[in-house]
Amino acid sequence: MFAKLLKYEWKATWHYIGILCLGAVAASLMGGGAMRYLVKLSEQAEEFDGTVLEIVSVFLLMGAFLAIAVCAIGGFAVLLVRFYRGRFTDEGYLTFTLPVNTHQILLSSLVNTLLNLLLLTAVVLASGMVLLLIGISAEQIAWEELRQALLQIREGLAKIFTLQVMKILGTMAAAGIAGILWEIICLMLAITLGALAAKKHKILAAVGFFYGIQMAVGIVQTGTMLSAVVESGESAFYRAMLWPTVMHLVLAAAGYFLMWYLTDRKLNLS
Repeated sequence: MFAKLLKYEWKATWHYIGILCLGAVAASLMGGGAMRYLVKLSEQAEEFDGTVLEIVSVFLLMGAFLAIAVCAIGGFAVLLVRFYRGRFTDEGYLTFTLPVNTHQILLSSLVNTLLNLLLLTAVVLASGMVLLLIGISAEQIAWEELRQALLQIREGLAKIFTLQVMKILGTMAAAGIAGILWEIICLMLAITLGALAAKKHKILAAVGFFYGIQMAVGIVQTGTMLSAVVESGESAFYRAMLWPTVMHLVLAAAGYFLMWYLTDRKLNLS
C-alpha cells in the first residue's frame, strides 16, 4: 500500500514539477542563445553600441538565470502546498480514511518531496551547464589546453584526495544531508502545527512556527559552534561538523514523530 501512496503522490505533483523542469530547460536555451549573441558581438567590437537587440539579449540572459532560480524555488513551494492540501484540507480527510497507517501517509509525502527535490536539483544544475555550453563559442575553447589541464587536475586531485581529505569531505557531506533533511521535516512540522493551531490564516501560523523553531535551533547551534571555534585543531573541526549533523538528525527524528503524533492523535478533519 505504501507503494500505491507514493504513486499517488507522484501523480499529484509530477505535472507541476515537469512544467518547472521544462521551464528551467527552456530558460537555459534562451539564456544560452542570448549569451552566444553577446559573446559573438564582443568578438567583433570592443564595446557594445547599446542597440535594442543588445539590451534585449542582456535582459534575456538575466531573465534566464532568474527563471532557473524561480523554477527551483517554485518546485519546493509546490511540494509544500501539496503536503498541506493532501493532509489538512478536504483531500486530507479522504487520505486519512485510506486503509493505511499515519506513518505510511507521512513517509509517502517525505519520500516524494525528497525525490522531487533531487530531480529538480539535477535539472537546475544541468540547465546551468547547458546555458554556459551554448553561450560560450566552441572556437573560444582551447580544447588541447583544456584536455591537458584536466589531466593535470586529475593527477592533482589524486594526490590531494587522501584518506584524511575524504574523511573531511564525507563529514561535510553528512552535515549537509542531515541539514537538508531537518529543513524539510521542519517545514512539514510547521505546516502541521499551523494547520492544527489556527482556525484561520493557517499558512501565516505555519510561517510563524517555522521561524520560531528555526530561531530556537539557531541559538543552540550558534552557541555550540562558537565553543568549537574557540578551540583549534583537527578534533575541534570534527566536533564542529559532527555536532550539527547529530543535532539535525535528532531534530529530524523528533520532528517527524511529533508530526506523526499530532496527525495521528490530534488531527480532526470531521
